[in-house]
Amino acid sequence: MFGPRRGGGNDLFETFSEVQLGKASRELFPLHALKVTAAAELLVASRRTRCAPAHTQCLENGATSKIALKLKQRALAAAAAASAAASAAASAAPSYCSEAGWSTLWADEFDTFDATAWSVTNGTARDDSYCRDAMCLASNVAVRGGALVLTARREAAGWASFTTGAVASQNKRSFGAAPGRPVRFCVSGKLPGTPETGAGYWPAFWLMPNTGACWPDNGELDLMEEINGDGVEHFTYHVSPLNATACHGGPVQEAAGASVPVPTMASAWHEYAVEIALGQFAFVVDGAVVWNSTSRPDLPVHDVPWYVILNFAIGGPWPKAPTAATVFPAETLVDYVRVAQLDAAA
Repeated sequence: MFGPRRGGGNDLFETFSEVQLGKASRELFPLHALKVTAAAELLVASRRTRCAPAHTQCLENGATSKIALKLKQRALAAAAAASAAASAAASAAPSYCSEAGWSTLWADEFDTFDATAWSVTNGTARDDSYCRDAMCLASNVAVRGGALVLTARREAAGWASFTTGAVASQNKRSFGAAPGRPVRFCVSGKLPGTPETGAGYWPAFWLMPNTGACWPDNGELDLMEEINGDGVEHFTYHVSPLNATACHGGPVQEAAGASVPVPTMASAWHEYAVEIALGQFAFVVDGAVVWNSTSRPDLPVHDVPWYVILNFAIGGPWPKAPTAATVFPAETLVDYVRVAQLDAAA
């Protein structure tokens, strides 16, 4: 969820750094034998553009060439076909946080709501990064059927015409890597809408540093963002370059990541994860590593404790406002949040 963390506009520029996948990525992140999906390799082309905060404006302003767009569209179609074959088994797949050699640090299976682990956002200003064009209310957060339910509604509340829900583990549950002992954050979710019904939807699962630093000086890890019910997982790392001298990254902030089609995001559970080691991290979907990065001056990876945010924003600079066709109420569901750490060597 790019932009200043809580409230206010976003007049910063984003820089998308070069995306590295395949063999080069595996060499960059040698924690274990990384498995990069064919879908991701087809989809993600290297890119470096400077554009306004709304990602789509890059395309509207021609910062990305028509040839690159056509290649991306073809790659999306091919990747979607490849992903569909694997999606049916995604719900039954073992959790990335439950692999042998990894011990659970924290798990919330959402049998009940744990107020010792989560703070519920209640009453927000316009453009709050958890809620955007909706007001977050505690009444829009519930646990039902073993899942956390974040409900967005078309209803008046204060300044807003929409309400929604968000929770965060800030100052309650946060975890970081140790030397030789990376950590994994895993979130299983089912997302709302389709391109026909989801205009304005912006659900997200993401991590922020539990340090109190100005955004994005210590980074931001977006495990999953879906835009307008597009059936695509967008994952991004935001951070200030090492030479930044001002709060909020000075004149620019660096952002790098990619997108992977997950055609059954709305109908099946999928696990979105990140593995964090000292100075490096990898994004993971249903147990497959799809993108990773190692710390460098323009995209540093800070060794800090991270907390979890689960939110269902409505509107904002990326998806834009809902339309008359947008379906409400809509629900973002979370089956579990799990955090694991690699066992110490014997």
